[in-house]
Amino acid sequence: MRADMYVETVLKKCDLFSACSLWSREPKVRPRAWLNNFEASERPVAAMLLDHFVYFDSEATNCMLASTLRCLAAQVREYRGEDALRQFSRDAVFTPVLGESPNPTDSGGLFCRKVRQVLCIPDTRFVSLNRAYELAEAGVPVIFVDDFIGSGDQMASTWEREISPGQSFKGLASNSYVDATYLALVGTESGCRRLKDDFPELRLLVAHTLDNSNSVFGIPSNPLNPDLDDMQNRVRQLIQKYHSKLQLPPYLSTANERMYGYSGLGLLLAFEHSVPDASIPLIWASGSNDWTPLARRA
Repeated sequence: MRADMYVETVLKKCDLFSACSLWSREPKVRPRAWLNNFEASERPVAAMLLDHFVYFDSEATNCMLASTLRCLAAQVREYRGEDALRQFSRDAVFTPVLGESPNPTDSGGLFCRKVRQVLCIPDTRFVSLNRAYELAEAGVPVIFVDDFIGSGDQMASTWEREISPGQSFKGLASNSYVDATYLALVGTESGCRRLKDDFPELRLLVAHTLDNSNSVFGIPSNPLNPDLDDMQNRVRQLIQKYHSKLQLPPYLSTANERMYGYSGLGLLLAFEHSVPDASIPLIWASGSNDWTPLARRA
């Protein structure tokens, strides 16, 4: 397809997503303003990134959250029976996944709140990680909740974190049975595989799995593409050109992370409530010279 026609086709698709309420309306998602960050000759390449951008609004997020919990209930019913499911549903507690450097604004806390709101679960069923460990020792089911699995670092850090000297969920699980589940809305294939391999005692349920086609390393994968050669190299050059102009958090310390996001995953993903830092900063970061993010990271 002619490059200028491709840009307009992608923008019309974005307009349709907004009109159908699949995407939040401006200013939360700003495809036209974002494309205007780039020179005219670069916009077909940027439009390719926009064409592969995956966005989940709050309604979709709530639906995926409910879906993972229904899936968990179905598994408990299948393997343990109806009576065990009733006990599980009555006793299980929820706890957030902590960041590598825990912060009150980590997404796990938000999703504990979402679980309470969407499923009307009492406040008493939401506990701190320390209390969750105590209850797990007593045989109570523990459910970790979060929105996104990228590299798997956050859950690995939470599972291995010392609650007190010599005590962690990992240590507890190595010595006795622990009824622990990790629920996430979206996860990368590599992150999910890592958690399953490294922590087999932890039940993992994810509503939507991302493969390589959801990153900048897997495009172009659509049959409808701009009439340009060597698109993968053009994408790399675009990211290289603009990443140094973006205002990025200091923990994205390597050149690879500053170009492709946390752990160099290069994702093109956003939720209405925020954007994972494993998505390329080009879509979420602020920048100089009136740079407009596609979807701002809260």
